[in-house]
This record gives sequence, structure tokens and C-alpha cells, in this order.
Amino acid sequence: MVVDSLRAEEAPARVVLQRGAWRLQRRIANIEGNAGEICGFANNIVPGLLQTAEYARAVFSDGGDISDQEVERAVRERVARSAVIEAGQADIVIVMTEGALRWHAGDPEVMVEQLERLARQSREGKVRIGVVPWNKPAKTFPLHGFSMYDRRAVVIGTRSATAFITDPRDVASYSRLFDDLVELASFGEAAAQVIDPIAADYQGLV
Repeated sequence: MVVDSLRAEEAPARVVLQRGAWRLQRRIANIEGNAGEICGFANNIVPGLLQTAEYARAVFSDGGDISDQEVERAVRERVARSAVIEAGQADIVIVMTEGALRWHAGDPEVMVEQLERLARQSREGKVRIGVVPWNKPAKTFPLHGFSMYDRRAVVIGTRSATAFITDPRDVASYSRLFDDLVELASFGEAAAQVIDPIAADYQGLV
């Protein structure tokens, strides 16, 4: 199994960019395609697995560190990762904060398209999308987003590096954290009802 073969490592962002950001996206797609369970949390951005092409383009263009050609290749690889959702072979649960949806990426049209897609996916149920509303009291304070595969490996992306965590004790800590976040989130139609008004706010800016 691909997840079982992962080893703890840290890939500096500068190295990722030198090798091509698209390569990391392809590597993550390979992990996702072989995982039976995919869990993700984001507190400040729509998770990569759920991003539209325009949203992903805004993200990869941040800082101007890579060429337009490299941006487009990275966007294609990131969008291609959504195939794992359509395949329906993995149990996928993605949780994000309402704040992540209110971080205005690109322009209003980008956000309207992104949020309408999220609401649709939430209602379709091929992936469980959870949203933690801003008015939900929380006693859990995650400092960053993360992705977890089969509860055996965790991937964390920061401004400076991408870390692969496989120590069972550390993974167990993230597993417990994720379960706490799931308890805070609204799913299905309830999640869509959180997303819809935010999309309407962006629509008002178009």
C-alpha cells in the first residue's frame, strides 16, 4: 500500500518549486488514489481536493514564485485529484472553517464558483463536507490545516515546507483532533445552508 510505504520527511518549499509544484500534486494524488480513508481539515483555505481550477490558480499564483506555465501544470494536477471523489472507492471527509470560505481568493467570481461547487458536493454526498460555523463555540484550537490518510500518515503544508508525518503517536494525536473537529462541523444539507449565504455575499460583489 502507498500509505504504508510513506516515511517521515520534510520537503522544503524551495525544493518543491525547483522540482515542479505539479510533482507534489501528482504524488499526493497517488496517495489519495490508494487510500481507503481520506480526512482533511483547513482553517484558512478551501482544501486542495475540493478546489476549482480558478481557485487553485489563485493559490498557486501567490507570490509569483513560479512561472505561468508551471502554475497551469500545477493547477491541472490539483484539479485531477478530484477523480478520487468520483471513483467513490474511499471514505472522504473534509472539514473546514467558515473563515476559510470567507478568505476572498482571486475575485468574487472565483469565490462564487468555488462555493457553489462546495454546496453542490455537500448535497450530493460523494464526499462528506463539513463546515464549522463561526458561531459554534469551540474548545479545540487547530493551528494549521492537515490531511490524513488511513489514519496512518498525515501531510501538512506550510509556507516553507510540506511535512509527511508517520510516527503512530503523532498520527494518533491528529486523528483525535480530527474527530473533535468533525463534532464541531455541520454536514450535508446543514453545511450547504452555511455555504449558500456566503456565496450570496460574494455574488453581491460581482
